[in-house]
Amino acid sequence: MLAILGWALFLALPLPSSSTQVVPPQFTVYPPPSLTPGPTPVPPEATPSAVPPTPAPGVLGVGGTVQVVGTGSDGLRLRDKPSLKGAILLLVGDNEVFSVQQGPVQADGFTWWYLQGLYDFTRKGWAVQNYLQAVNP
Repeated sequence: MLAILGWALFLALPLPSSSTQVVPPQFTVYPPPSLTPGPTPVPPEATPSAVPPTPAPGVLGVGGTVQVVGTGSDGLRLRDKPSLKGAILLLVGDNEVFSVQQGPVQADGFTWWYLQGLYDFTRKGWAVQNYLQAVNP
């Protein structure tokens, strides 16, 4: 049955006529890649960073170094936020040295600075300025 159907389809196709022109295939030729380097990309201009300058010696400021002083045996509490209501993260003793990362923030009648340990970066938190002294690193 399929054979008969196939022959019927073949016979139904039109026969080529002599007026039909055969067009030869045309090929597109692409030039080979050049060994000459193209334009050199220009890097974007550097934008100035928002890092504040290091404060003058003896002045508290972001980028500076401070030492904990005057806490006696009580120590200085580093908190999770600049507030007396902030959770105490760490209790540090006199003479410990930190870098100032943020601040100042005024809250609860105090000036607060965000500190981070110089050698142990996990020692960090907000501290009251009253117990901090600017030092040279």
